[in-house]
Amino acid sequence: MSTKGIWAIIYRDLSREKKHITRSLIGMVLSPLLFFLAFGWGLGRSTSINGYPYSLYMLAGLIAMNGMNSAFSIGTTINVERFYWRTFEEFQVAPISNIDIAVGKICFGILKGITGSFLIYMLGLVFGVVLKFNILFLLSIFLNCFMFSALALWIALVVKTHQQQGDFNSFIMTPMAFLAGTFFPIERFPVVFKIFSMIFPLTHSVNCIRASALGTAFPIYSLVTIAGYSILFLFFATKSVKDLSL
Repeated sequence: MSTKGIWAIIYRDLSREKKHITRSLIGMVLSPLLFFLAFGWGLGRSTSINGYPYSLYMLAGLIAMNGMNSAFSIGTTINVERFYWRTFEEFQVAPISNIDIAVGKICFGILKGITGSFLIYMLGLVFGVVLKFNILFLLSIFLNCFMFSALALWIALVVKTHQQQGDFNSFIMTPMAFLAGTFFPIERFPVVFKIFSMIFPLTHSVNCIRASALGTAFPIYSLVTIAGYSILFLFFATKSVKDLSL
């Protein structure tokens, strides 16, 4: 693994991203802002969950969800690089290793995910919703972004068409965003949905980020689950880069 090779991948993606940075930042904020205005700001003044104002409860979930969406968004770009621009091959013929490509892409996804997460944190400050800021909060956000960035790379390299990428987003990512306890406690879901919720990696990210942000008992089991998913996705992402170059 080469630091120069990893940085070359990150720098290339950053150079492309800065050309439309304003649009990208607005895109990261717009959807969560609408959710916050429609639910958090509207219901937050008159509703509480587990003793906390709904706006606080929901904001922590939105931070996890937006980190997921922002980190996973690199998958769409990789998909386009493979099927339309035909530029992903440039990385494969360059004098850098497969692990450099994988780590570089994942690191770029982490940067996007962390940016998306803290944009929502600052959005809360604008509306007077203040969450606790501590080491566990930062660690939870980092692992959340790591996990979904690695998943994005893996999925983007194993799908056979751009349509399959869209199907994964529609059938996996979108339901997970709403069934992972982002907006309401999963205890209120029917039993079948509870089971699916506990399988979703985002559920455990939401648990960790919300607990650290609200100052409640931190779920170590969820942190271990996130770490496990991260290692698993990293393994398959790296393997997919290697298999694609064969």
